[in-house]
Amino acid sequence: MQRINNEHFREFKLSDLFERAERGQSIRLQIVQEGDMPVIAASGTNQGIAGFYELKEMYRNRITISCNGAGCGSTFYHPYPFFISGDAIALIEKPELKKYFTEYVSLYITTTINAKFTKIYSYEDKCTGDKALNTSILLPSTADGSPDWFYMERYMREMIERATRKLAVLREREST
Repeated sequence: MQRINNEHFREFKLSDLFERAERGQSIRLQIVQEGDMPVIAASGTNQGIAGFYELKEMYRNRITISCNGAGCGSTFYHPYPFFISGDAIALIEKPELKKYFTEYVSLYITTTINAKFTKIYSYEDKCTGDKALNTSILLPSTADGSPDWFYMERYMREMIERATRKLAVLREREST
């Protein structure tokens, strides 16, 4: 795919796409038994995962945003079950848009949010659910002004396929 042509892009508030931003549960991980459930917390690395603990699933197939710490504003997509601490928020799509949030579209939107949020939010100016929903991101749009879901799906799918092919070539070179 060619470089992104942003001629047909426009700004969308996150509240145009998401019904709400839910704060995680305050929890002291030091007293929770280690287990299999990834816990999303205040981190800009490792997909925001603070560790794996014996906790019940809260979400899956959601975008999260770190709201605290050095990684404030870091945004990740989690296609797997996870628990979220009080240091992060989960974005909940508007019901009428949920069908558009495929893995590829979610990854595209995650990348766009992360690029903006890691620049505007910090430990001193923390992200909150209300701030997140009132922040705009630039997305491709159709002639009627709606998000161009097809473009986002196709673009991200092609980027991942290209990266996968490059990694395969590199692995083959390393093995010879």
